Amino acid sequence: MINDLETTVTKIVNLVNDACGHAIIVGGAVRDFYMSGEADIFESATDIDLEVFGLAWVEVKMILNALEIEYDEVGEQFCVLKVKGLPIDISIPRRENATGAGHKDFDVIGDPYMSFEDAARRRDFTMNALGYDPLTDELFDPLGGKRDMSLMNVHHASPQFVDDPLRPLRAARFASRFGFVIPSSTLNLCSTMRPVIPHLPVERVWMEFKRVVLESRCPSTFFRELELMDWFQSLFPEIHHLVCVPQDEEWHPEGDVFTHTMCALDYWAQNLKTGNDEDDLIAGIAVLCHDFGKVSTTEFVDGKIRARGHEEAGAKPTISFLHRMRQYELAKQVIPIVENHLYPLHVEEFSARGIRRLSTKVSRLDLLAIVSRADAAGRPPADPADSFAKIDEFERMVKQTDSPPGGPKRLATGDMLILLGLSPSPEFKTILDHAYELQLDGVITTAGEAFHYLYNYIEATEYKVIHNRP
Repeated sequence: MINDLETTVTKIVNLVNDACGHAIIVGGAVRDFYMSGEADIFESATDIDLEVFGLAWVEVKMILNALEIEYDEVGEQFCVLKVKGLPIDISIPRRENATGAGHKDFDVIGDPYMSFEDAARRRDFTMNALGYDPLTDELFDPLGGKRDMSLMNVHHASPQFVDDPLRPLRAARFASRFGFVIPSSTLNLCSTMRPVIPHLPVERVWMEFKRVVLESRCPSTFFRELELMDWFQSLFPEIHHLVCVPQDEEWHPEGDVFTHTMCALDYWAQNLKTGNDEDDLIAGIAVLCHDFGKVSTTEFVDGKIRARGHEEAGAKPTISFLHRMRQYELAKQVIPIVENHLYPLHVEEFSARGIRRLSTKVSRLDLLAIVSRADAAGRPPADPADSFAKIDEFERMVKQTDSPPGGPKRLATGDMLILLGLSPSPEFKTILDHAYELQLDGVITTAGEAFHYLYNYIEATEYKVIHNRP
């Protein structure tokens, strides 16, 4: 991939140069190149954005045609081409003028004769406004992006920052991803943009949020920066409700429920990710939501703070949050984990019977263990060693029981009842559910035993008479 990427980019850059244009690598690839300290930009780049100066849009397309490079055009007005089969985007500088509060309310005009500095000013942050010439090894940094990276600042590129209503979210995301801070000047700009929050498209908000969960080593920074710009409560009310919900100091020396959740989330991000994005998204969101139920259940009982039943109570706000983000399938995976997240920590003695029953409620017991481990670790300075040992025991029993996702496959079936001479009826479910309960208890372990049980059940009841079984 790296060789193909470098070879293709080099061909394009050289032909643009021959046509008296200037192709510059811009955006995240340049930022990550200088942050990584790699000797070659293609060692750290996962995708390349090329901005072509000095050539008309039609000339750029002619160059790709001449090189026999296939591409897709992303709307003629946006002046962006995507190379097929490789992560390369090619564009010309463009001017964007906001025409409304919405994310798509822009007039876009291509201007290939714009200076690099003017083009850089339309970008979001100074660290994303760098340019790199792969032919001359020259860095273009008109807005001081390298300086801001050295200061660990997510600094807006220009006053045009306010033209894109999603940029405050991206500022918080970059801060959480890189461990940077947002300077007061940028925070102030973000605060002035609060009126655009109702106009933000849910899909784009989720896209930014998902990247925080999957990419950040310190997701808590995302929420703390949103709070500083006064965006947190409006965007994520279910999470903001955790702030100032008290906890018993004996069990939670770290502080309130929000503090605990952030500690657990950061521990998960730094120690428990699997590298599988689908699994990590389920686990990360479950960690975030696991104590949502404490908002409605926390009370003082005999001088102590208790949140009895908060596991089950967490389902409703979790649904509210994920359905508002239109993540209906993800909610189906997360809610059972939220409702059972204390199981690996609070069950006195694990048994195969208990694990089999749990597996019918929680399809991914491995992810449940991860969430419980994050929960246990999210209580600094408390030592989680004893809790970890308990979770280790839970995982050993899960492995020993070998219960598949979604619970064991039913051994007793409707076909068996038909084979025994019964006609399909609503009572089938009652009979088969009872057989499944015995299977979960370990009484029925094979299809043969299931068939034998059904035969004896029918012989011992009036069922065969009611259904005129011969």
